[in-house]
Amino acid sequence: RPVVVALAKSLVEAYDWTHAHSEEAAKIFLKYTTNITQSELRDLYKQLTLHQHPFSTDLRDQLEFYIDDFKDLGVLKASTDTKKFAEHIFAKVI
Repeated sequence: RPVVVALAKSLVEAYDWTHAHSEEAAKIFLKYTTNITQSELRDLYKQLTLHQHPFSTDLRDQLEFYIDDFKDLGVLKASTDTKKFAEHIFAKVI
């Protein structure tokens, strides 16, 4: 549990940084994706609610949203079951 809490806190810190530094974040992430430009990534980061930190079912719902986005971007397989994957990676830790 302490490791999971530390990981969750690290993700919150990463989200806050990405929200505050969308241009730099887009530049870093660009090498891990295809079919999207750096400016499109930057604009996406500006639209996302990375600075919000949902918990409980709000978090699970947001995981589903991002899973679908990652499927669209080709980061995850199109055949990934969104709800099943979200339930698999979701845990109430904080």
